[in-house]
Amino acid sequence: MVDDFSDKHRYFIEAAAKTLDVLESFTDNTEQLSVTEIARRAKLPYTSAFRFVHTLAKRGYLTRAPGRRRYVLAPSRKRLRIGYAALGKVAFSGEVTRSVAEAARQLGIALFAADNEDNPSKALANAEQLLSEGIDVLIEHQRNEGLSHLIAAKCHSASVPAIAINFPQPGAYYFGADSHKTGWLAGEYLLRFARKHWRGKPATCLILPSRGLGSTQKTRKAGLLEALHRRMRGCTQPEIVFSAPGVTAQEGATLTRRFLQKMTKRSSCLLVAAFSDPLGIGCVRALREAGWEDRSVVIGQGGTEEGRRNILRGGPLKATVAYFPESYGMRVLKLAIKICEGEHPPLVTHTDHVVLTADNMSEFYPQKEEALHRD
Repeated sequence: MVDDFSDKHRYFIEAAAKTLDVLESFTDNTEQLSVTEIARRAKLPYTSAFRFVHTLAKRGYLTRAPGRRRYVLAPSRKRLRIGYAALGKVAFSGEVTRSVAEAARQLGIALFAADNEDNPSKALANAEQLLSEGIDVLIEHQRNEGLSHLIAAKCHSASVPAIAINFPQPGAYYFGADSHKTGWLAGEYLLRFARKHWRGKPATCLILPSRGLGSTQKTRKAGLLEALHRRMRGCTQPEIVFSAPGVTAQEGATLTRRFLQKMTKRSSCLLVAAFSDPLGIGCVRALREAGWEDRSVVIGQGGTEEGRRNILRGGPLKATVAYFPESYGMRVLKLAIKICEGEHPPLVTHTDHVVLTADNMSEFYPQKEEALHRD
């Protein structure tokens, strides 16, 4: 008869046992072992031991000794409690939120999530509620610059470190866009497009700013204007016009209609720098209504799935400056873990940026391009 503790029992999971064999190869938390030594102690082939070690290191149970190909047991740590306040019901925020939830699941983090609904009063209430939950770190995503000071004060009083997503918060670590770079990339793309397709023709550049970005918006504008003011052979420097700020696609369409009604140079070509993908999508709607499709080019910001889908469909929205929101979750939560473990990561961490177009989309989203085309 096979007893309940025998490795011949039908409920016995051999893979789990081998995982424990690898962990039990270490005599204590200070011993450093190579993969070869672990393989010998756990009685595993080297390749199997390597895969177990790699997996356990990725999940935080083993750590690699600095500068050496040896591993140690990670210090036992409690399950982290992370508070996350999402920006609101916008496409970019939705992609970030999904990535945060998935990363928390993979990393074994207790996630306390709230939706700021892009509303300052709601954001303040959420911050107070999350801080009352005994969280280890607050991840804040909200665009009201004045409110950020108040939330910073509450974090300080609760002795809870904070990470601000895309919009800086006093005293908080920052993860998100390099605003100057994103503006510059947009301006450079528009100038190059004008030079290639409308060489010598007079052009106007319409800038559709986002509402409530404060210093972030000023920095993005500075980068954009810096690029637009560059002298480029064969390209006339465009006249620059700023619209009122907006957020949604509907507002992007309305602001563009108002601008087009005032346009006097009917032969001009139009460059549009939209500070979000929704604003760019709405702008395209107005351009089509007014018959400006063939004389316009639009670049958005964010690189959301919605923005990428519209680029692949063709039309004036030719590009977007990508922030890769689907990658935020793992990177932000790993930053939170470092903070909780007493490390001192950089105060500012930028996401990656690239100008996405229909021509290079498959390089960055190879598995999703076909689905985007179908939609």
